[in-house]
Amino acid sequence: MKFLLAYNRVEWFNEKIFNLATSHFHKWYGLACSIILTWIFSLSVYKYLLPGNDWFDNYLIVVAVISLIMIVAWGFYKYKFPNRKKNKIGVVVAVHVESREDYVLYENDFLKPFKEKLSNLKSLFHIITIKNHQSENIIDEEDASRILERTKAQFIVWGSVKCSLREIIFALHFLKSPLHLMAE
Repeated sequence: MKFLLAYNRVEWFNEKIFNLATSHFHKWYGLACSIILTWIFSLSVYKYLLPGNDWFDNYLIVVAVISLIMIVAWGFYKYKFPNRKKNKIGVVVAVHVESREDYVLYENDFLKPFKEKLSNLKSLFHIITIKNHQSENIIDEEDASRILERTKAQFIVWGSVKCSLREIIFALHFLKSPLHLMAE
C-alpha cells in the first residue's frame, strides 16, 4: 500500500512538472521544469544505453550541453519576433488568449477570416502572428509601437479575447506605424 502511495506521488509530481514545462515554457520556471525533465529522462535511460560507469562523465557532459542548447532555444522562443517580408505590407496580429479552448474560437472566428480577407488582395500583405506569451505584454500604444519597430511592420492589431458561456468578447486595438517606417 505504501508503495502505491509513493508511486502515485511520483506520478503526480512528474505530471505537474510536465504540465508546467509545456504550458509555461516561456516563463523561467517552465524552462527549469524542462531541464529537470531532461535530466530525469536522461539519467533513467543511462543504465539501458551504456552499461558500466566508464562513460558516465561523458554522458553528463552531453546532457549538460543539451541543457545549454535548451536555454539558448528558450531565449529565442521568448524574445525573438518575426520580421516582415520585403516588398510586403506588414500586419502584426498580437492577441492574447487565456486558454486553449478560447484560442480555437479566436482562430476560427477572427484569425482565419482575417487572413483570408487579406490574402484576397493579391498578396500585398504579410501577416505576422505574435506568440501568445508575447502578446500579453502589449498593453498600450507605446508597447504596440515597440512591436512595430521590432517586426518592421506597418500595422498592428492587438488586444485580448475572453470567452464566456454565451459570448466571445474581443477587445482589440489598431495602430499604424509612423510615416518614416512606412517607406522602409
